[in-house]
Amino acid sequence: HSLSAIRLVSLLQKAGVSLTLAELFQHPSVAALAGLLDQRPGSPDEAREVITVRAGGSESPLFMLHDFTGLDAYFPVLGQHLQGDFPIYGLPGIGLGQQQLRTMECLAARMVERIRQVQPRGPYRLAGWS
Repeated sequence: HSLSAIRLVSLLQKAGVSLTLAELFQHPSVAALAGLLDQRPGSPDEAREVITVRAGGSESPLFMLHDFTGLDAYFPVLGQHLQGDFPIYGLPGIGLGQQQLRTMECLAARMVERIRQVQPRGPYRLAGWS
């Protein structure tokens, strides 16, 4: 099903609908997905900056960074296997058709900015896979 999900997200992006794999897996029915897309403000190409994988919890949040592809396919899969009382957020890469960053420093600054939207002060818990 993962390949079909990737194809669907790609087709939606080509049609101007910004959707991540994590969002697709979190909204598995057509009705749930339509509800998600109807709630979005702004243009359809507007990218999500932080993906909520698991909301709530009493411990510090965990921030998952995208893999080398920039895709966020592993966020919901890994998130459901992590036990603990902490929220989990995914930080996706830059979407297709958007201008890419040229240096690691720029990418790191972008990630820090997104993390601080959720948690203004550290220390921060990070996870990644590639």
